[in-house]
Amino acid sequence: MRNHNKLATFAKLGLVAAGGSAFLAERASHDYQVRHFSFRASGLSRDGLSRDGLTGAETASLRILHLSDTHFYQGREDLVTWLGRLAERAFQDYDLVVLTGDMLATRFGDEQLVARALEPFLESGIPGAFVFGAHDYYANRAGNPLKYLARRMRRVTGEREESSLRPRELQETGGVLRGLLAGSDWLDLNNRNSFLEVAGWQVEFSGVEDPHIRRDRFVGFGSGQGTHGFNEVMRTDSAEPTSQETSGPQAAGSSLGESARRVTVGSPRVRIGLAHAPYSRVLDEFAAAGADLVFCGHTHGGQVCLPGGMALVSNCDLPPAFASGVFSWKRREVVGEPGLEVTGGVAPGEVGGVGNKPLAASWGEPVRGYENPALMRVSVSPGLGTSPFTPWRVFCPPAAYLVELL
Repeated sequence: MRNHNKLATFAKLGLVAAGGSAFLAERASHDYQVRHFSFRASGLSRDGLSRDGLTGAETASLRILHLSDTHFYQGREDLVTWLGRLAERAFQDYDLVVLTGDMLATRFGDEQLVARALEPFLESGIPGAFVFGAHDYYANRAGNPLKYLARRMRRVTGEREESSLRPRELQETGGVLRGLLAGSDWLDLNNRNSFLEVAGWQVEFSGVEDPHIRRDRFVGFGSGQGTHGFNEVMRTDSAEPTSQETSGPQAAGSSLGESARRVTVGSPRVRIGLAHAPYSRVLDEFAAAGADLVFCGHTHGGQVCLPGGMALVSNCDLPPAFASGVFSWKRREVVGEPGLEVTGGVAPGEVGGVGNKPLAASWGEPVRGYENPALMRVSVSPGLGTSPFTPWRVFCPPAAYLVELL
């Protein structure tokens, strides 16, 4: 009898502890933060200007606000309010906004929250660019969180993994979000490229739709491919402006053409890529095309981590240690290795790579640090939201990133 009472007491204590932990983890998922990173872009410089912090004065730096994985659903109204305060800092703390997808979780989030969250940014006139994730088309659904650990084991053993998303089984959403962004001046980079002048920088963009559901088709950048560092590719002796517009979305496979001639020697330039999920094959394509910086989301930073933010999973083929943060992508050439797939999101037998030229058999790997300007940098956001079915974060606070190129 005594043993039975002890077991009952331990069970009650265990339930209380589990409930308390779940409550704290849920509250932690509302602890929104902004994390700052700064580094020098590859070989870029601008003479005659000095950086003046984040005061909004003319600077030599390009400040990029990276938002991802808001996963709006009923109960995330506080995130809308927090983003509204962040939008008030447009042009003061940042010059450009990039969205890397999965802004939605439910139809409620699409119909009631996402416009309220993004309209303050759009109305401020701040330049922006975006790509979509799977949940900007399909609502989140209930599932077993342990599947992510199972996926990691499959990657370790080399077993091929396919996305678990089955569109016919999912509730469609995203009409409000897609319509809002389509009617804005922000650049749609879903399997597209474009060009924009931002804060005195010449920025060339390229993006892909969500690689996690294999909707990615990399079209490259709008001018010369394969040389790391936009600085050399776009350099021209002509500083005369042309009549061609230098901003706005470019269709897949388009070229910047005459607009490139507006770039002057010595002005800062950079190539920026956007993708929702940071799969290695996609990062390889960006690196081969000479990207300086790639923004991604998708991973939630592992969401439930060990102390110190040590992620257990990444929900892609990156090691868990690179589930969030800014790191470098080290490219390594592999020649003549049989069976090496390099085409990324294209169907078997089609030509992959840049400008219909097959990529060399080139695979890369993440490396810690981002001090080496010769390497492509990757910003993987931990995101600002969660699925409504797993609304917890442990040692992994939700965050927006502010990335400053010097």
